[in-house]
Amino acid sequence: MSQDNTSRRTALKVIGTAIALPAGTTTAAGRTIDSSDGTPSSSEHTVDNLKLVGEVAIEGANELVIDGNYVYVATREGMAVVDARNPRQPRKVVEMDVPGVAVNDIRVEGDLLGVCSQGSQERGDGDTEEADPSDIGTHFYDVSDPTDPTYLSTWIELPAGLHNHFLDGEYAYLCREVPFDDSALRILDVSDPTDPVEVAEWRVEDEHPELDQPVNFIHHVSVQDDLAYLAYWDAGGYILDVSDPSDPVEVSSFAMAPDATEPVEGEYAMLEEEPESEFSQRVLGLPGNIHTHTPAPDGDHVYLSEETFVGEPGGIRVFDVTDLSDPTEVTRIDPPSDVTSEYGHFYDVTQTRLYSAWIDGGVRLFDISDPSSPDELAQYNPEGFSSSSARCMRGFTVADFTDAGIVFLHQEQGEDRAPSIGEDGSEG
Repeated sequence: MSQDNTSRRTALKVIGTAIALPAGTTTAAGRTIDSSDGTPSSSEHTVDNLKLVGEVAIEGANELVIDGNYVYVATREGMAVVDARNPRQPRKVVEMDVPGVAVNDIRVEGDLLGVCSQGSQERGDGDTEEADPSDIGTHFYDVSDPTDPTYLSTWIELPAGLHNHFLDGEYAYLCREVPFDDSALRILDVSDPTDPVEVAEWRVEDEHPELDQPVNFIHHVSVQDDLAYLAYWDAGGYILDVSDPSDPVEVSSFAMAPDATEPVEGEYAMLEEEPESEFSQRVLGLPGNIHTHTPAPDGDHVYLSEETFVGEPGGIRVFDVTDLSDPTEVTRIDPPSDVTSEYGHFYDVTQTRLYSAWIDGGVRLFDISDPSSPDELAQYNPEGFSSSSARCMRGFTVADFTDAGIVFLHQEQGEDRAPSIGEDGSEG
């Protein structure tokens, strides 16, 4: 969900979280998986700890993406670039501001980098920092030299900017999440990234008028093989044929919340001002809350995470979409505990592995050779650690240590220890 006027951690403190003991125990040797009531089951097994190979302090670090030997990191106020040719000794080669505030999304495609900013964000002192309207939206940079990003242009998106986007070939797919009652997917032609041009817009309510409710807004998009995969919160997951990006066509929909069509009134500001309202509770808690929608490389399965702020934490739902006319849910990867702030967030999917971040639940690595039966292989969640984004890089798991930096993890190499960088991005 967009955090244009507060950080994710602040939001959780404002809204409040349910506290419960995890269904299993964590030790230096790893985590024991058992049934939710603590009774050992026939499937009980020990999950190893991922080991820390390398780390880099980056203040404000949150979402990250990888391109070649470089890691690109959104940093609330800007972005950073890390040279990761040697994961044991990664080097920060760029740390810079970008226009606007609340910079929480970054993407790279070839020599083009896109980074999104929003309308406002809460500073550490509690005051709100507002962005100049000309700085709110998606900013494009030339990264043909990753150590020297060159500004190209800004696509302005008022009033609240953009929280997520995706670059694919000569097109940018932008998620206009807020205002919730004016949410849309925008598709831009960025063949000339100095002058982006909108070629299409898609809204769920145009195809499904019964879903014209403020709990049904777009949050995330992925694009692969001429298909766009949309996460539309309570309206569920959608797949669009974008072989002609100027004319997106819906080809599949699924995972809609049972109450997605029920009328409700509300707006983004209510999430903080009236967290107990019906609208806020529907937006902040299950069912629904489809946050991320990512396909497997072969396109046969998709992975949908559920972002939650109250009540039961969200998991990652797995659907078989080999028949786009009849998607079938094959399993749900449950959160690591009953703590509200331990939910599935951003992740990487390969044909056999899921690299996933679970906020206060840390980082978890799964074998998904059989997508209907994921097997947790390893995890990383030392005391005080939190992560919102996990990616795969040459067999390593790369994840953010939220607001502090990034870590490089491995199942066999490295040390079994917590990062030495401080939670504020300072060197340890």
